[in-house]
Amino acid sequence: MLIFDFDGVMIDSLDEVIVTAHNSVSKDLVKSLDDLPEGFEKVFRANRYHVQPAADFPVLAGWTLDVCTRSPDILLSRVEYRELLARDTEPPASRRNRFFAIRKVFTDSDHEAWLNLNRPYQPVWERLVDFGGANIVIMTNKNKQPVIALCQHFGLPVEAENIYSAEGGANKIDNLNAIHDRFRQDSYFFIDDSVPNLCDLDTHFNGRNEFNWILATWGYVGPGDRDEADRREFPCQSQEQFIAAMGSYA
Repeated sequence: MLIFDFDGVMIDSLDEVIVTAHNSVSKDLVKSLDDLPEGFEKVFRANRYHVQPAADFPVLAGWTLDVCTRSPDILLSRVEYRELLARDTEPPASRRNRFFAIRKVFTDSDHEAWLNLNRPYQPVWERLVDFGGANIVIMTNKNKQPVIALCQHFGLPVEAENIYSAEGGANKIDNLNAIHDRFRQDSYFFIDDSVPNLCDLDTHFNGRNEFNWILATWGYVGPGDRDEADRREFPCQSQEQFIAAMGSYA
């Protein structure tokens, strides 16, 4: 059984995430990259690969606002990013709810502008449309309604019950357990662009041969991620490689 991450695998949502993350820590409700403070897009884009749960986008955005005008080329190491998270005193649930809430304000106020900040990855999206929306199972740190809206907008009518999201505080370990409890398949192949996510899953499900991990190299992959994926023996696949192998995973 094949399971898809969403952002960085199916949809390139980075422009929207940059805008929404900024709005989650600013009094301004900007709706385009052009309206962001100078340097914000560049710094956030370069460091986005660190983020795993949506709750941590406001932390990265707050740091980015602090440094973007004076250090436009700054890159956080993994250790520095973990220290940044550790210093934040706001509960993750509060940060996550704030991020999702400001996204809803954006989508409600200018849905077209929000949609235009997202685009499907091609050619993998075209292959997923051929695969059929009813056959797609998504496991994501995004909230569910934007996933549904984007899939419908770009012509992939996914089933709402097949979207396992971050709402309610569920992480990918929780959601993968829920998927297994529901489908009871002999094997699962999860494709994600986040090496930390895949490592967390691999560590948690260590020794269970039914779970397999694939790194989507076309997503938000950071420096050293492919080396870590190779060390963990996660296949690193381009869109073309993944499309060619899809039949063996489904």
